[in-house]
Amino acid sequence: MASMEEVERHLYNILDYFIENYTYRPVCYIYRGCAGAKITTPRTYNGGATEDIHIALKEISKRFPKSKIALVGFSMGGNQLAKYLGEFKSCHKQLAPPKHISDHDARPSSIVCGAMTGCPFDYIITTQSCTEKQAQSIGKNCYTYFKKNEEQLKYHKDSETSKKIANPTTDDFNQYLSTDVFGYKSLRDAYADCSASLYLNGIDVPTLFISSGNDPASTPIATPFREISQNENLALLQTPSGGHLGQFYPFSTKRKFDEEHIFKFLQYNLSPHKQKIT
Repeated sequence: MASMEEVERHLYNILDYFIENYTYRPVCYIYRGCAGAKITTPRTYNGGATEDIHIALKEISKRFPKSKIALVGFSMGGNQLAKYLGEFKSCHKQLAPPKHISDHDARPSSIVCGAMTGCPFDYIITTQSCTEKQAQSIGKNCYTYFKKNEEQLKYHKDSETSKKIANPTTDDFNQYLSTDVFGYKSLRDAYADCSASLYLNGIDVPTLFISSGNDPASTPIATPFREISQNENLALLQTPSGGHLGQFYPFSTKRKFDEEHIFKFLQYNLSPHKQKIT
């Protein structure tokens, strides 16, 4: 939902903090075809695709078997990670389950917690609440993605149709270049199946969600308050204002509210004391 530049800037602030202050190994996971990389197959990404995340985490766990893993996600990445944490034990039966779920390939046991900010939670509500201007603004990122990866995306059956759209939106991108690739019959099916709110009941590690009441990209009306309150592993911190990412403290342009609370949450859950008592 946010631009990749916003997400990268926010993420690197987190990584820099832990590199400077703790003996942690920060690892950055980037969507297929984003942050300057090109895709090498016709498969793109969507807001609920978790196969790549699973492969990356399995490899990290294999390389560092004694290390604990904490997951941090922003915007759409927050939705993906929340879905990933919950889909192994969720009551929701996925329409198009990822390979690790259909193969019963377990999540790495070294994952101890997760923190997400600006998580959309429900893609149907979120996309419906977007204004036309907002949808087209986000769609510009999708158009740039298409042009950069045109050589691979031309093999999609609807690629020519998508190229003729004057002002593409996120819906257009997902409709023509993502939905069928992931095994969905319709865009609505894809949005519903990929929404993190359906999987919160399956999350079994401490997980913090941070959002704001005036978030233009992850609307508060999509926040699943009941589902969060029914799972003792989940906590929600929602401020009255603050926008989508990088919530500054009042009268400050340096201290970020969401980042500082993520730091504290991770420090507690990764501490040796916490590991002994859980």
